[in-house]
Amino acid sequence: MKLRIDTLRGLACLLLVGYHVVGADPDHGLRLADGALRWLNDALAYLRMPLFTFLSGLVYGYRPFGGNSQAFLLGKARRLLVPMLFVGTLFALLQVLTPGTNSAVGAWYLLHIQPVAHFWFVESLFWVFLVVWALERWGSIKGSRGFSLILALSSVLYLTVQ
Repeated sequence: MKLRIDTLRGLACLLLVGYHVVGADPDHGLRLADGALRWLNDALAYLRMPLFTFLSGLVYGYRPFGGNSQAFLLGKARRLLVPMLFVGTLFALLQVLTPGTNSAVGAWYLLHIQPVAHFWFVESLFWVFLVVWALERWGSIKGSRGFSLILALSSVLYLTVQ
């Protein structure tokens, strides 16, 4: 099973790298306005990040919160926040120092409050795990009734809050 998950992780990484190489629009990456690569890049929009999210949930399902809050939260911080802080800062520095790049850094003191470029996903995933940890700790999603209530509330929030 681990090989299958790692294979899907590798595929998700390749799709994400391909996205950044081609670029989100004609002003970024290879700066392609049309053609097969632009079409393929746009067509994969509904696969890349959902695959990362699915894999995060799948891996969590194999090793859910076991009752040790400190170990769980430190583990998530080590696997998500530390790489985001290190790689995100390095990415921001390289963008600012490299001429001709798309520098996305505004106020440096907000660098990891408002993540740069694609690093928003890592930070938001950490926040999702914090919410899941709290729900698990309070026992809110153990039974089908609690899970259904949380799912309904989440759906309403998703559909109504912009």
